[in-house]
Amino acid sequence: MCALLLTEWMNPPQLAVNCPPGLEYLTQINQLLVHQKVELLEAFTGIETKNKYNIKNSLGQQVYYAEEDTDCWTRNCCGSIRPLGMKIFDNFKNEVIHLYRPLACDNCCFPCCLQRMEVSSPPGTLVGTVEQDWTLCFPMFSIKNANGEVVLRIKGPFCTMGCYRDVNFEVLSADGATKVGRITKQWTGVAQEMFTDADNFGITFPMDLDVKMKAVMLGACFLVSVCSVNLLSRPTVGATIQGQKSASEKVRAKKNLLFVRMGSIGGGLCASLCKMPTVLDKVFEVLTDSPPISDPRMDRILVRTPVQLISVIAFYLFFIYKLGPNFMKERKTFDLKKILIGYNILQIFVNLGISIMAGTYLRNQNFFCIPSDKSESPEATLAVRVHYSYLLLKYFDLVETVFYVLRKKERQISFLHVYHHIGILVAAWISAKYFPGGQAIYVALYNTLIHCIMYVYYLFSACNPNYSKEIWWKKYVTALQIEVLGGDSDSVSGYGSPVPH
Repeated sequence: MCALLLTEWMNPPQLAVNCPPGLEYLTQINQLLVHQKVELLEAFTGIETKNKYNIKNSLGQQVYYAEEDTDCWTRNCCGSIRPLGMKIFDNFKNEVIHLYRPLACDNCCFPCCLQRMEVSSPPGTLVGTVEQDWTLCFPMFSIKNANGEVVLRIKGPFCTMGCYRDVNFEVLSADGATKVGRITKQWTGVAQEMFTDADNFGITFPMDLDVKMKAVMLGACFLVSVCSVNLLSRPTVGATIQGQKSASEKVRAKKNLLFVRMGSIGGGLCASLCKMPTVLDKVFEVLTDSPPISDPRMDRILVRTPVQLISVIAFYLFFIYKLGPNFMKERKTFDLKKILIGYNILQIFVNLGISIMAGTYLRNQNFFCIPSDKSESPEATLAVRVHYSYLLLKYFDLVETVFYVLRKKERQISFLHVYHHIGILVAAWISAKYFPGGQAIYVALYNTLIHCIMYVYYLFSACNPNYSKEIWWKKYVTALQIEVLGGDSDSVSGYGSPVPH
């Protein structure tokens, strides 16, 4: 933050009519330069840190300061396809623009799950979006206003990897006939490209363009860079204005380059140890989900932070491998027949209820691709309810292993059995926390329907152990177990009846 105080900022102009607060700077400029700041912790350790950017005008005066708004868990697990929040501040540290990109594939071969960036100014008020268009060869994007009308289009080159040349993305009029601006990744020379990653991204647009669309153009620069040259994962060293460096910036670049070379011969280890408090801060950040990037509708018990998930899994492992066996060591097995019958009946009704809710949601949806709906509509609310119920059910399924411990069925507690329960739980938790609803509801529907059939069989087996030997459709139940999630690990491990009879 001290660096911000030493930076020459652009003088704030007079407030313009019908201009969102903070965007008045854009009324007087037709060019911006986006420069990513260097994070030494990331360079030396590989831990993905929050990306920070300086946004300057053509005179080198800083206009805005941008900072990524994601948690450590998301950055290091999802990489460049992570859901991205970006806060853009003015000279007075007021957030004037907010960018949000949902989690989506960075390279999609089919017209689904394409990239989309939402631009709000002030935060909470949508001013426009940048949406990726599906094309075979040339990257294309549409810039839309708050009403969803196409205002501008962006067309990139066939090859977006620049070598000895700039990479230009032309900004075109809505009909695609007239060039009105450009987003450029500038070639900065062999030495800088190979050793310093000193990338410059320039944005040009008409002076008389609506300031709201200029803000959306800034969001388009981030989205284009993510999809094409991956600005999110490439830290830069130094800063350039119109391809030139100041003396102080050259000194900083040389110092950063020296640190990189030291890292290759062991200096990086020392730097990493010096940065250990920062690493601990990042660990604390992911465990507390602060700041949050998850879906705010999932701010609920057992999904709020990873601490809850990790605590449940840790106690689960401790009980089935240590506490439970020690408790049962000098005791006889418990007679749980009535409990198992009640448990199976409960599982049947819970799975059936979730499958009915999932089917209600999916009856009007596209089978091939359903994006995660972040709105508060009744359908989106139902999807969140289904996803959360399914997650709680996966927590509840851990009780099955407890029954094995109390029945002294250690042979059934195989690695695949434990791996299956923990893996499904973690997958359901990540899906529910970051992108609830959408295509994942099909998984919940399929899984719960099959489990309804399976628990009917388990109920009969619990009531009459001999029935499981005579039932003619037992082999089909086994086939369904194998089919669940591409080969249910419980069936493979001899877990044929998760509730022993």
